[in-house]
Amino acid sequence: MPIMKILNFIIILLSASYYAVYPQTQYGEETNNFQMFMPNYFILGRNIYNSYKEKEVNNEDIEGFTKFQVSFMYNITKIKNHSIFFHYTQISFWNIGQESNPFAEINYHPGLMYNYKFDNKYIDNFRIGLFHESNGESEDRSKSLDIGFQTYLFKEVKLKDFTINTILRVFYIPDSSLEENPEYHDYMGYHNLFLELRYKEWGCIELKNQGFIFEGKGAIQLGIVSHSLLDFKNYFTPRLYIQWYYGYGESLINYSTKSNSLRLGIIFRD
Repeated sequence: MPIMKILNFIIILLSASYYAVYPQTQYGEETNNFQMFMPNYFILGRNIYNSYKEKEVNNEDIEGFTKFQVSFMYNITKIKNHSIFFHYTQISFWNIGQESNPFAEINYHPGLMYNYKFDNKYIDNFRIGLFHESNGESEDRSKSLDIGFQTYLFKEVKLKDFTINTILRVFYIPDSSLEENPEYHDYMGYHNLFLELRYKEWGCIELKNQGFIFEGKGAIQLGIVSHSLLDFKNYFTPRLYIQWYYGYGESLINYSTKSNSLRLGIIFRD
């Protein structure tokens, strides 16, 4: 039954998230150098407006009823404020409930990055690195990109009971990757901006802007995260999660097709 597959997968994801961050460290100073990179979540829903059928591209089932993300990074080496990480993120779209429960698409993101820990009141960390993004398909369904990036993690801003976190990420894609995906920058831009507004320990609102949404391209992702469901001493924390994605690039294979999806599930984060 689909419901049992969902429950089994949540248990596996929960266990993987626990061991990825136990014991919790900021830069791998403990014996376990595995840490969370991007949030790990498992959410159910679908496109409110399915524009894939209009374009008749690839597979009309690419929207994926279930979406989940698994992400971690491993500290290869650390010298004072300097660290080198291997990081991996996987985003999957899974059509649970259809015959044979097929995966509509899986996007893989392995990469390396250098992290510098600042000691000032403006920037917390600076990162520079490279990752490969691919859907692992062949022939007409194959999509892949090599992407360089710089990331600026700014210091927390505290306003009474609220905390604001800001992350800016700037991308560079070599010409060799753009030859196969010439319109990628037109739809996805050269940056994304992440803002988080947290209220005490009661949860937070996340807003992620990708590219130039006000020019009709790019994307915006809104997330609402609940208070913690269980207390694991901050090693990892399961929370209820609502995600709304509007714009382009939710899946790599159809980055030039607009998505308007709403999903609900569980996220693992601090």
